[in-house]
Amino acid sequence: LRFLARDDWRAKRTAEARKRYEAVTKACPAWVWPHLELAGLNEAEGRRDAAIKCYDKAVSPIGKENPSSQGELLMLGRASSARVLAHLRLAQLLGAKGDYQSAVAHAESAVRGNPTSADAHLVLAQSLLALAHGEVERRPELIGKAAIEAGRAASLSPRRSDAHFTLGCALLGRNFPLQAARSFRLALSLGVAVKAEAHYFLGRALLAQNRPERALLEFEATQKLKPKHLRSYQAGASCLIALGKADAALAMAEKGLKLAGTDPGLLLTKGRILATLKRYAEAEDVFRKVAAADPTRTS
Repeated sequence: LRFLARDDWRAKRTAEARKRYEAVTKACPAWVWPHLELAGLNEAEGRRDAAIKCYDKAVSPIGKENPSSQGELLMLGRASSARVLAHLRLAQLLGAKGDYQSAVAHAESAVRGNPTSADAHLVLAQSLLALAHGEVERRPELIGKAAIEAGRAASLSPRRSDAHFTLGCALLGRNFPLQAARSFRLALSLGVAVKAEAHYFLGRALLAQNRPERALLEFEATQKLKPKHLRSYQAGASCLIALGKADAALAMAEKGLKLAGTDPGLLLTKGRILATLKRYAEAEDVFRKVAAADPTRTS
């Protein structure tokens, strides 16, 4: 039935595949792989919650703990491998839903299940970073753990561009801009998928090293790759202010605002630039717009 279900899935007969997988999982609830494949089918159809339920069943500790034969030992090993995959997908799916605490717990289970998996360490690092940024108060210890896990992923798979990118984010979060810049450059040289973000964070690392001229080039590279990357306009304007080019900084902030409308961060930057240019009445109007758009920015 499982192989027939796989054939149905390949032939895009998803309804038939689903019926067969459900029959297999009902008849053999301790068999991990059918749960995993049914979860994958649910993901392919955009049924994320159904996929999470299937992955949950896949990681359930069902079956023999002490195998009595070589065959049972082999099957237990295969089941363990499948559970690691299920934990990884659960971590990613739950993280996408904003349940970062559960994402971290599943990623930690994946690492325990396979300590030599670069994927497991990387997903744990990403989950820890998401949890750290999702907390009300800054949690530097979580960012530190993320740096350790991303470093392990990069060590296990040195050409993983996403591992070096994640390591750079964690190092920048712990205020190690020089080391972070190295990681971002390496990620870019390896062809990281999130190229615009890598240039942006490299720019931030360079700005933290008091290198605004070099940082500005990275923010401009971000804008070429992703014209609506609003944070790069704000950061680029800050670089221009540091270089004593207030008029150019104002032009960059206004360019970003044309794309963003009333983004509070960009408006605040524009207001500060206007104040630097001693255009106080205009600056006051902008700050009033900031207060209206985001009342939390009362300062």
